[in-house]
Amino acid sequence: MFLPQTRTTRAQQWKTLYFGFVLTILYFPSSQSWPMSFRGRHTILQQSASTIPASTSSAATNATPPGTFVTTVAAAMILLGVATPLPAANAACLPGDLRPECIGVYKVPMDDQILPYVGTKEALQKFAPDLEYVPPMEAPKSLPLAIDLLQAQQVAAKDVQQKISAGKLEEAGVEVLKLIPQLTSSGRYIVSTIDSRLAGGGTSGNVGIVDELKKNMIENQLNTAIALWGECDVMIGQGMRGDMGVSAAAQIQILSSLREACSALDDFIVNASTLLESTQASKK
Repeated sequence: MFLPQTRTTRAQQWKTLYFGFVLTILYFPSSQSWPMSFRGRHTILQQSASTIPASTSSAATNATPPGTFVTTVAAAMILLGVATPLPAANAACLPGDLRPECIGVYKVPMDDQILPYVGTKEALQKFAPDLEYVPPMEAPKSLPLAIDLLQAQQVAAKDVQQKISAGKLEEAGVEVLKLIPQLTSSGRYIVSTIDSRLAGGGTSGNVGIVDELKKNMIENQLNTAIALWGECDVMIGQGMRGDMGVSAAAQIQILSSLREACSALDDFIVNASTLLESTQASKK
């Protein structure tokens, strides 16, 4: 795909006229009568379009093979400087990769099933060489540390909102790239701690059902928070690329999603803290 350059100058206008002239040369039955400089450019353009096979009917005539026109136009635009090819976009990134080009793209989930394929540089080079290696984030060493990390993400979330309000989408996107792995790692550690405490209670009957409901609730809240922050990551990427219209419209939509993500993060921290206190008290 090719995008026209937005800045129009007199030189580019002359190039555009020249571009139309070259196409006229290209689609005449013969170009042998044209000056050598035009014939040389004509040959280059023909070679750029030669990857598309001609139909059998066009072999006996001077008909243009299907698809050749589009390819030739694209080649001519590049040769004349009227357009430039779009840069290739990353198809995926690993969590924790803080390069701006990772904002809004698919993040490979770092679970137990995928970890053997991307957990080391050697494995990643073998199974997914196009990905940039990022060491897997270690789980917090203790429950207090996990809680501190989660609370730090609340502060980071406010910073993201301020950057979006100021129109600094890329800076905000990088902050979100930092936030999501921390939320995931710390949140899973806390959920695992709550699960083990509830399972170790030795309860049965109605009390066991209540514990199961608590377990499902806190897991769902964590997954919801992670999903909403992932949605913010995608929206910021779209805003950076201009897919959401003008900057002001993009900021409004992103801020709306950020409010939901911040609320989900706050709810998870409050409910997780309550469950941690109640399960700790029950153990005593």
